[in-house]
Amino acid sequence: MQETPYRLAVLLSHPVQYHAPLMKQLAAHPLLDLTVYYMNDLGLRETDIAGYGKALQWDVPLLDGYRYQFLRNWSLRPDGQTAWTSFNPGIVTELVKHRYDALLILSYYKVTDIIALLAARMTGTPVIFRGDVLLNHEMSGWKSRLKEVYLRLWCRQLAAVLPIGTLAERFYRHFGVPERKMFRSIYAVNNEFFIGQAEVLKPRQAELKQQLGIAPDTPVVLFVALMRAFKRPLDIIQAFTKVTQNAALVVVGEGPEYPNVQRYCQENPSPNIHLVGTKNQQELARFYAMADIFVVPSGKGEAWCLVINEAMCFSLPIIATDAIPSAVDLVQEGKNGFIYPVGDITQLAKKLAQLLANHEMQKTMSASSLQIIRQYNYEANTEAILQALSFVAKL
Repeated sequence: MQETPYRLAVLLSHPVQYHAPLMKQLAAHPLLDLTVYYMNDLGLRETDIAGYGKALQWDVPLLDGYRYQFLRNWSLRPDGQTAWTSFNPGIVTELVKHRYDALLILSYYKVTDIIALLAARMTGTPVIFRGDVLLNHEMSGWKSRLKEVYLRLWCRQLAAVLPIGTLAERFYRHFGVPERKMFRSIYAVNNEFFIGQAEVLKPRQAELKQQLGIAPDTPVVLFVALMRAFKRPLDIIQAFTKVTQNAALVVVGEGPEYPNVQRYCQENPSPNIHLVGTKNQQELARFYAMADIFVVPSGKGEAWCLVINEAMCFSLPIIATDAIPSAVDLVQEGKNGFIYPVGDITQLAKKLAQLLANHEMQKTMSASSLQIIRQYNYEANTEAILQALSFVAKL
């Protein structure tokens, strides 16, 4: 048994609504002495967060319950999404000064990630990695070869990895990480919050539907996304128009593709399609609660797709494409949802109609979604991190 807490440093790009509750839980664990280092304060400021297309500030606490420090960012473009978004040489001083038992890094492409990895090697600090990683077979030429070499070198420096799912495990195997260094840490959301919200709001489902002008007995199909091209929002709208059953479609989100969605709905008006725009984290709960089916039509581009986790906390059956990484682990064909080929609108419409026509199937899949997602929580993430720490401590 570990008698004293592991001194763990975590390097994060910026405060994020999905990471903050996990950091709080890690900090509360008796075997962890946690310090979080942030590269910048994006997420705390009202700004265009990750391409939403308008100013937005998260409405959940992002810094409560854990020790943190913002590193000085020398980047000339701190709000961008490139490797040079974050340039924080101060991480070297922190690692030299505190000599942590391990450093947990969550990305590999930022300049500060590389600085931190080199500083960790210099100070003898084991590096544990937990990133949004997938094999990308679409790149070609010298860029593909260069990335392959870089990732192989990166993975060789890691003392342990925390695969967020089945596809991440394949990534690590491809780049030569041995099984003994892998500690599965399935991506999770704040289950406690979302399941708690479901218990409060689900009994008000009829009322929530009526607030949008939807009849209480009308099934609601829900789509939630930041509308980039790979999210394919028009797929669900076009598939929905092919369905003959009485139903309503609620579309939550905005982004670069939103004008195309608005234009399509203006040219093909339907009283059963409701565009409600962007909703912040706490606002989303009532839309999940009014829904009966959740659809994710994304193509390649998703690193995980956490809205599936959130929807399953509200006991929703899932219809998702075969391009979504989280669907591999969370959506069991015929048990809590369906998988269809990305871009196949006819198949999407067919699966949607099948589920809308069978209330008993909806009920069974709803129960299965909640049962499955209960396994994938922050407690399981914490246990995986502790296992990795125990492993690197023996190296």
